[in-house]
Amino acid sequence: MRPRTLRSFSALLPLLFGAALPAPLLAQGQGLRFVNGVDAYAEIPYDPSHVPASGITVEAWITYDDASIPAGTAWLWPTIVRQDPSPGRAGYFLRVEAGRTATRILSFWVATASSGNVQVQWPFAAGALSTWTHVAGSYDGTTARLFVDGVEVAARPATGRIVDRGGALRIGKGDDSGGPVEVWNGEIDEVRLWPFARSAAQLLATRSQELGGVPAGASTWNLNGALVDSSGTNHATPQAAIAYQANPLALVSFPVAGASESGLGSASCAGLRVRAGIASLPQRGNNAFALVCTNAPAPGTGVAQFAHNLLPQALPLLGFELWVDPSQLFLSVPVGRSALGLASLPLAVPNSPAVVLATTTVQFLWLDACGPQGLSASSGLQLVILP
Repeated sequence: MRPRTLRSFSALLPLLFGAALPAPLLAQGQGLRFVNGVDAYAEIPYDPSHVPASGITVEAWITYDDASIPAGTAWLWPTIVRQDPSPGRAGYFLRVEAGRTATRILSFWVATASSGNVQVQWPFAAGALSTWTHVAGSYDGTTARLFVDGVEVAARPATGRIVDRGGALRIGKGDDSGGPVEVWNGEIDEVRLWPFARSAAQLLATRSQELGGVPAGASTWNLNGALVDSSGTNHATPQAAIAYQANPLALVSFPVAGASESGLGSASCAGLRVRAGIASLPQRGNNAFALVCTNAPAPGTGVAQFAHNLLPQALPLLGFELWVDPSQLFLSVPVGRSALGLASLPLAVPNSPAVVLATTTVQFLWLDACGPQGLSASSGLQLVILP
């Protein structure tokens, strides 16, 4: 099905911000440098947002020095990102399966409630990751996928939620058994964690951007001399003396993300908040833009309600909080949800100067047996189209 474009909704972008947005900037161009065998990494204390219920995407820019990985010694598993460092308890990881023979296999691994441990792998040639490369792993409740530079290189079927056993999230190292054998061997920059599976097109749309302020549960670590989560509160702390290093990545940094969230959304049957978010930036010419709703309740019958403005404060209605102004509603679009509770509404942004700075607001409403009146709602979301 061809994605709807914003232009096809004649009233979808009726308003303009009075002030101009700050111009996009070049990012600072720093990342972290790791050496396998040197026990230095970044760690984020456990938070349930690390193991999202609606699926996951974990991504990063990396280099990998396979030439300096020794063979015939210890078992080596250089790790980019791992959730739960306890041996045998990982929820997911993205790493190289070097083993004892300096094997060159990039791997995304996820533990699911129904399919068990699922691993997708991509063998690579010597030196293939010695220059900056974008890598990502995703899981949507049906398939685990591995991407390299925005291209899917491996996939395996799987079902069930990601298993959450607690445990910290690490950047640059896996578990501690055997000493620092799971420390990365190269550079890492722009680590991102999304609470849903992103498509190849969505990965490509933001691959060259430095992101911050992404709403609805995403985390972005820009690693520009600090371990701050620029989209949330999952800030990391250094474990030993981690090394920052300048790099040639010419990423474009937007001072704003083009989307802001209001409210927490209704609590689902599992106690998870229903939240509205974005799959990439609402930017002029972005054909991969989509609205998303995470933790959407069963049976999966809902609508995306568009209005000109958000209310200054929520309006209690039928047991949920209404954030879109009911006096300015102009469009309702039916939506469904995946087995993991994700709704996605593609809305390609026209490549026209006329749409820049245009705004609209949206909220997802759902039939929900756990709702006080059989209904629930997401948080509210305001969009502004970026240049």
